[in-house]
Amino acid sequence: MQNFYRAFLKQTQQADWRGLMVNNYARPRAVFTLWLACHKRLATKERLEKFGVHVDLKCMFCDCIENIQHLLFDCRYTKDVWSKILQWLNVKHEARGWEQELSWLNTVCRSKNWRTSSVKTAVAETVYAIWIQRNAMVFQKEYRDTYIVQKIIDTTVNRIWILLSCICYCFYTITQPFSVLQDTVSDTRTMSRAPILIKELVQGNQVWKMHIRVVDLWVVTEKTGYQHLELVLQDGTGDQIHVTTSRWDFKDWIEQIKEHETYYLYNGEPVVNDGPLKVCSNPLKILFNGGTTLTKVDIPDIPPHKFNFHAIENFLNGHFKPDMLYDVIGVLQDVVKTQMGGGGKKSCTNITLRDVVGNAIEVALWGDFSKQFMDYKTLGKHVGPTIIILTHAWCKPNTVSELPSLSNAWNGSKLLINLDHPQVETFKTSFGAADLSNASNLSLSLTCDSSIQSTNQNWTSHNEVRTIRDIYEGEKDCFATTIGNTKRFKASRFGWFFKCCPGCKISIKTVGGKVECHCGVKDVEPITKFKIEVEVEYDGFNGTFVFWDKDCVPYTKLSAKELRKLMIANGEDNPKIWPAQVDNLLNKEMAFRIKFQSSYKQYSIVTILNEDNVYNKLKGYLTPDEEHTSNAPVLEISNSDPNHEPTEPIMTLSAQASISPQPSSASSGSTPAKRGAISTSVNELIEAEDLTPKQSATKAKTARKIKHIKKE
Repeated sequence: MQNFYRAFLKQTQQADWRGLMVNNYARPRAVFTLWLACHKRLATKERLEKFGVHVDLKCMFCDCIENIQHLLFDCRYTKDVWSKILQWLNVKHEARGWEQELSWLNTVCRSKNWRTSSVKTAVAETVYAIWIQRNAMVFQKEYRDTYIVQKIIDTTVNRIWILLSCICYCFYTITQPFSVLQDTVSDTRTMSRAPILIKELVQGNQVWKMHIRVVDLWVVTEKTGYQHLELVLQDGTGDQIHVTTSRWDFKDWIEQIKEHETYYLYNGEPVVNDGPLKVCSNPLKILFNGGTTLTKVDIPDIPPHKFNFHAIENFLNGHFKPDMLYDVIGVLQDVVKTQMGGGGKKSCTNITLRDVVGNAIEVALWGDFSKQFMDYKTLGKHVGPTIIILTHAWCKPNTVSELPSLSNAWNGSKLLINLDHPQVETFKTSFGAADLSNASNLSLSLTCDSSIQSTNQNWTSHNEVRTIRDIYEGEKDCFATTIGNTKRFKASRFGWFFKCCPGCKISIKTVGGKVECHCGVKDVEPITKFKIEVEVEYDGFNGTFVFWDKDCVPYTKLSAKELRKLMIANGEDNPKIWPAQVDNLLNKEMAFRIKFQSSYKQYSIVTILNEDNVYNKLKGYLTPDEEHTSNAPVLEISNSDPNHEPTEPIMTLSAQASISPQPSSASSGSTPAKRGAISTSVNELIEAEDLTPKQSATKAKTARKIKHIKKE
């Protein structure tokens, strides 16, 4: 049988490239890809075309026809990759055609030494890396990988290092007597590296061992769409250090690392902590590289996570660094304003936090943090004071009032509301019973799910109070506070509702039976929103006010979607056919905060306050001698789409005069990515709780004259 098998082998033709497969220590997937390439069985575009699969024949790296010869050697991109790999291998050779390269490799790989094994491994890993990069660009639409050469080198070194380690270990176990091996195993302390502390890290030293706990963890999404993981590690002494991982290893690290767990950490690259915003005061940070590894071990000696809160008083006194991120805790004192997202704007909620001694600071919650807070506010299940923790908060002084304000960072911050934590309980016990009662009452008032605000807010501090006529005759886009009586509807061509995109809340259009949005989303399922034009009258002058979804629901008791379903059930699915339920909006005396759009001659409602005492209070400001003489400054804004539900302007922040001893910060209205000097409106109204209408008007006139004087 043996003779027959050998005779059969002599009749078969032996491949010239067989030496490439022998003693090739590349990954099995890379060796298999090289084997397919040697057989010319890689599914290139030219090969697919021969099988009847019609595809674009252009190479993903250039405009030439893609075949195995071009893809692996003729393309200028792959030529550059081969040139750098051969230079790293210290091999003087210029890549040519596929057949010539196989012949050259067969000649080079005849010897059996570690250098030949390195060349074989590098060739297999290079062919595999080029093929994988090509597939990623074809199927996943990824960008060209600029780190492909470094990844090939790292993989080759790793595979050769494993080979040499196995050879050395086998040689050691064979040559040493059994008694020596037994002594070595029994005394592992002589073989294991001693752990170091974070403060003992030295820049440039990449080989070490450390016992750590992961106290914080977050994902960073880069502009290119790639993601990487960032951590904060803590050792047994409580020292902390910032860690950044590579985007290429994101999937491995996100599955392996868990927050609050303890590990043995081996190797990494300590570098200077010179980022624009720092989460740790340590002068160094760690970069995880190809040699970094973690082993999960229970280490009780490392203390659990503990917040390092920065006192609100320190922020107010300027005791902070603009390039540092801090943890802050406080009791929720007020919700200043909320700006809904849409139309390219990010959602934002401005709140005020207070500490034990009464210091208050304004905090801007952007993006998902605003939604998280508003969801909590809407549910309103918690009874008692609302304790808020914002981790990795960024602080910057206000360029106008020289007072600081806080905001979340786009990456790394966490909003924790009423967290069950010992430090939160300690913070609560530091308050007196009266302070907790006041904070509890405020929290309950803030969790009311309604677009009609409470009179506890300094509602007129955002804008001046003006009549409908004065706003109209001003002929400028502005924000203002006004009052009036809802008289009748205006039957416009838009009807009583409109369809909008669920993502950006902008009205959508139908093209060829398909729905398209201005934000670029296609085939989206639209949602139904109220948009009702109502004539509002005050002092004999009528203005057209636009009531949006949030303004109509408290009166109709039904959403636009629910009301439309009822109309469809009656066979009336037309926005120009008005349901009787919307009549609840008429014959109401209301106080409004509006955005006047001069190009449309409309008053777009921002907020409604339908309470008799507030209506009468604002009416007291509008005495006959003041109605047509208002000359207070207003905010100029750009025109907006009439079908776009308005959002709160970024530059208008409440002064919080009734609660906070300091004026509010305008810088909290700027996004974490764009923080500049922002102009704020002047608070021109004086609280007139105990004044007569005539006295109130006199006070308002005096306030306009001294509007440039900074109030202490």
